[in-house]
Amino acid sequence: MAGRTYRTGTAVVALAAAAVLGAPGTGHAAPGEPRVYSAVYEGRHLLVLNDRGTGDARLCHNVFIDGHRLPVHRIDGQYLSTINSYELFPTLRATGEAAIRNLSGADPLPIGC
Repeated sequence: MAGRTYRTGTAVVALAAAAVLGAPGTGHAAPGEPRVYSAVYEGRHLLVLNDRGTGDARLCHNVFIDGHRLPVHRIDGQYLSTINSYELFPTLRATGEAAIRNLSGADPLPIGC
């Protein structure tokens, strides 16, 4: 399930909720940030599964834009994506929103994480 990208928002949200509810870890969502965030931002569907405390610097299945996976990395408690590789953000949500702005309607490339 973790290696698949689903294009329908409903399927992604359902899988995301199941993954978060059943996931071990302490949860590192920023104060006030929901564990699962799903919204339309600048006309694009943004789905964020907040960091679940796995300790892994690569968060390959945590941010989706219109069902496309956005590779994200954690560095010193902040995040960057393959779209904004020289800019750090305080939350995964901010990382996804910045990627949407920079993509200007394009989809993230399906590169490895």
